[in-house]
Amino acid sequence: MIDFQLNPADFILLLPEIVLSIGAMLMLFLELFLKDKKTLHQWTAFATFLIAFILLLSQGSNTLMAFGKMVRADLFGQFSSAIVLIGGGLTVLLGKEYFVKRDWHRGEYYSLLLFASVGMLFMVRGLDLLVIFLGLELLSISLYILVGYFRERLFSNEAALKYLLLGAFASGFLLYGIAYIYGAYGTTNLYEIREIGSAESATFYWIGLSLILVGFSFKVALVPFHMWSPDVYQGAPTPVTGFMATTTKAAAFAAMMRILFYGFPAENMDWTPLFWFFSAATMTVGNIFAIQQLNLKRMLAYSSIAHAGYLMIGITVGSETSVAGMLYYLLGYLFMNIGAFAIVQHIEGKDETRLNVESYAGLAKRQPAISLAMTLFMFALAGFPLTVGFTGKFYIFAAAMNQGFIWLILIAVINSLISVYYYLRVVIYMYMKPVVEETEFSPMELPAKVALTVCVYAVLHLGILPGNFITLAEEAISALF
Repeated sequence: MIDFQLNPADFILLLPEIVLSIGAMLMLFLELFLKDKKTLHQWTAFATFLIAFILLLSQGSNTLMAFGKMVRADLFGQFSSAIVLIGGGLTVLLGKEYFVKRDWHRGEYYSLLLFASVGMLFMVRGLDLLVIFLGLELLSISLYILVGYFRERLFSNEAALKYLLLGAFASGFLLYGIAYIYGAYGTTNLYEIREIGSAESATFYWIGLSLILVGFSFKVALVPFHMWSPDVYQGAPTPVTGFMATTTKAAAFAAMMRILFYGFPAENMDWTPLFWFFSAATMTVGNIFAIQQLNLKRMLAYSSIAHAGYLMIGITVGSETSVAGMLYYLLGYLFMNIGAFAIVQHIEGKDETRLNVESYAGLAKRQPAISLAMTLFMFALAGFPLTVGFTGKFYIFAAAMNQGFIWLILIAVINSLISVYYYLRVVIYMYMKPVVEETEFSPMELPAKVALTVCVYAVLHLGILPGNFITLAEEAISALF
C-alpha cells in the first residue's frame, strides 16, 4: 500500500480546484448579499475560471504526483482540464442572456457550474479510482440540480428526475466495479495497479472493469446506455445542455483514457471487440435517430451520441496516435457544439417555442451573422473540410486505418454521410425556405457575443491550422503510455 503523508506543497498542484471551490462558495455569498448585481455574478464566475486556467498553465508540463499518488499533474491532465475550464468559462458567458429573459438569473447557477468543474478536474487528474469516483459524484450532483434548475417547469423536473435515477444507478455500477478491482489488486490506486500488472483474480478484474465501463458509458451516452440523453438535454436549460454535451463528455472520456491506458495497459487489448461494438452501435443509433428529430435540442442530443461513437474509435484502436486524435477532437467538439447551443438559446425565445427546425426558416434574411455562424457549426459537426470537425475525424480515422480497422472506419464514414442530411437541413431552412412568421429577436448580450466569436474563431483556426494543437495532444497522450 502507498504510504500517505500530507505535504503542504501538494496543495500547490490543486490550486485550480481550490480557486474554483472558493469561487463557487463566493457566488453563494454574492447571491445572498448582492441579489441585484447579476452582472457582477457572471463576471466573478468568469474571472474564477480564468484564474484557474492561468494557474493550470503555470504548472508547466512536468509530471508530479500529490497526496500519496492519489492525484497526478501531467500534460494529459493539463490538456483535459483546459477543455473543462474553457467549456465552463464559455457556459458562464452564455448564462446571463438565457436566464435574464426568463427572470431566473441566480447566483447558484454559477456556483453549481463551478462545483461541477471541480468534480471534472478531479476526474481527469485523479490517480485513484476513489478520487475519480468522488469527482464524478460532485459533477453528477451539481448536474442533477442544474438540469432541474427551472423547478416550476414540469418538463425540467421530469428531466432532472430521469437523470437522477439513472445516474444513481450508473454510479452504483461504477462503485461496485471499483470494489471488484480492489478485490483483484488489493488497491484502488492506478499507479499501484500499473506496477502490479496481472490481477490476483482474473474474474474480479473482468467483472470490476466491466462495471466501471458501464458507469462511464452512461456518462458519455454510449449505446445502450444513452436513453436518458435526449430527454435530459431537451428539459435542461440550454446553456446547461451545451455544458453537459461537451465538458462532461470530455471529462468522462479523459477519465476512461486514464483508467484504460495508464492503469490497465497490458489487459486493454482484450476489450477491443467490445469497444468496436460500442463505437459502431453508438454512431449508428445516434445518427439514425437524429434524422427523425425536428427539435434542435433533441437533434443535437442524438448528434452528441453519434459523436461519442466517433470518439470511441480512438479507444478501440488504442494507439497513441488514435487517442491523441480523440483528445484533439474533444477540444474541437467543445467549440462547435457550444457555439451551436449559443445560437439555439438565442433563437428559441423566452417561452422556448422556436426550437423546431421550421423556426429557422428564412433566418438568413433576418439574422445574417447568426445564420452564417450556425452554418459554420453545422458544417463542422458534419465534418466538412476547413473546420475542426473534418480535421478531428480525419486524424482519428487515419489512425484507425493504419491499424487495420477498415470495417469500423467504413461504418464511420457512412454515418458521417448520414449526418450531413440533418445538419444541412438546418442550413437549407435558414437560406432556402421562406419566412413562416415575422419574429422580433432581442439583441444578443455582449458576453454571449464574445463566447460565440471565440467558438467561430476556434472552429476555423483548429480546422485550418491544427498542427500545434495536434502536437500538444500527442505530447499529452504520451503521459498515459
